[in-house]
Amino acid sequence: MDPVASVAQVFDDALRGLDPGRLLVAFSGGLDSTALLLLARRYATARGLPLGALHVNHAAHPEAGAWEGHCRSVCRRLEVPLQVERPQPGSEPTDSSEAALRDLRYTCFVRVMQASDLLLTAHHRDDVAETLLLNLLRGAGLEGLAAVPARRPLGLGAVARPLLAIARADLEPVVEQAGLAWIEDPSNQDTRRRRNFIRHRALPLLKERWPGATTTIARAATLSREAAELLDESLTRELEPLRTPDPAAIALDRLRRFSAARQRALLRLWLRELGIVAPPRARLAELVRQLGCARADAQPRARFGGVELRRYRELLYARRPVPPLDPATEVKWSSPRVELPAGAGTLEWLVEDGAALSAEPPELTVRFSTNDKCLKPAGRRHRRPLRLLFQEAGLPPWERPRCPLIFSGQRLLGLGDLCWTDEFEAIQRRLGARYRWRRAPWRPVRQIA
Repeated sequence: MDPVASVAQVFDDALRGLDPGRLLVAFSGGLDSTALLLLARRYATARGLPLGALHVNHAAHPEAGAWEGHCRSVCRRLEVPLQVERPQPGSEPTDSSEAALRDLRYTCFVRVMQASDLLLTAHHRDDVAETLLLNLLRGAGLEGLAAVPARRPLGLGAVARPLLAIARADLEPVVEQAGLAWIEDPSNQDTRRRRNFIRHRALPLLKERWPGATTTIARAATLSREAAELLDESLTRELEPLRTPDPAAIALDRLRRFSAARQRALLRLWLRELGIVAPPRARLAELVRQLGCARADAQPRARFGGVELRRYRELLYARRPVPPLDPATEVKWSSPRVELPAGAGTLEWLVEDGAALSAEPPELTVRFSTNDKCLKPAGRRHRRPLRLLFQEAGLPPWERPRCPLIFSGQRLLGLGDLCWTDEFEAIQRRLGARYRWRRAPWRPVRQIA
C-alpha cells in the first residue's frame, strides 16, 4: 500500500465512531501539524464536515510573526479557514518553558471551541515514547506512564490525537507529496531542554540496541492507559458515595474508610474531574495524614496549582482563592434576576412551570457586610446572630463574606437563601415565588490535555 494511503487509513481508523460537528486542527506550521492538516482536510472533505485551523501566536519567539504568516499561506493554499489566537492581556506565562507555552495554547483553544467541536493535535508515536520516558524520570505513576491520551474532553468539545500510532518519519511523505514546506523551530534542537535531550540523545542511543524502541515504549504506554482506565472505573464507583450536591466537595468521613493509598487515588480522580492537577505524591500523602489526624473542629488547608483544599466539618472543599469582596458593595435588586459582583453568584425569583410573578417584585438592596447583625428567621421566636445562623446552615467560613444579605431599606430580610424573616416570607407569598441564591458554579481550573 502507498505509504501516504497507509497513514491516511490509520488516521481514519483513529476517528472511527466519532461524530463531531466541526473538526479543528491545532496548526503550528511544523511538519507534524502540517501532515495533520492535510489528513484532516481529506477526511473532512470526504464526509462533508466543516474544517478549521487554529494557530496560537504567543510571541514567545522572534520568528512568531513569520510563522503566523506561513500558516496563513498554507491555509490559503488548502482553502482551510484559519483562526489566529493571541493570548489575552495578563495571560502570558511567567516563563517560556514548554509546559507554560503548552498551557497557554490550550487556554486559547478552550476559549474558542464550541459544543461538538473536535480539536485534533499532532502528537505521534515518537511523542508518546518521549513523554513516557520524561514522566518515568519524574517518578510519575500509572496515569503519567499512560503518556498521551487518544482523546478526552476539552472546553465545550473534545480533543483527539489521531496520529498516535504513526511515527514522525512516516508523516514526511504526506507533506512532501502535497508539495508543502514546513517550519523548523531551532529551539527543537536545543538539548538543554529535557524533551530535546531524550529526542536527540537518549532515544537514538536506545534505538542502536533496540531498533523498535519507540514502538515498544508506545505499546507500554497503551497498556498503562488501559490499566489506568480500568482503575478509574473501579475508583469512580467508590467515589460515588463520597459525592455531595456540590461537585467541589466530598465527604471526609466516607473517604477515611479506605486505605491511605486508596484515599490518595480517590482524591486524584476527584481533582482530575474538577480540572485540577493533583499535587505530588508526598504532598498528597501529607494532606491525607492531616485529614485523618486533625481535630474535628480543625480546618487544615493545602494550596497548589492555583487552588486550595479546605476542610469544614466533615467535608473537603476544593476552591479557588478569590479576591475579597468590598464590604461596602451594594447591589439593587428589583428584577427577576440579578448578577452579584466578584463571582458571588446570582439572586433570582423562581416560579413553578414558567408562570409569571403575581406582582412586581419590590426594590431590595443586597449588601455583604454583616457587622454582627441579627435576624429573626421566619417562624421562630427570637433573633439570632448571623454567625450562629451561618453555622446552623453549614456555610463554610470562607464563603460567609460573599453571602448576599437582602435588605428592604435598613431592615435585614434574608441571609442568602439560607433563612429569611416573616416579612420576606410574606413578600414571597405575594409574588407567588421563592427566591434562590445560585452560587457561582465550579469551573475547571485548567483544561490542559
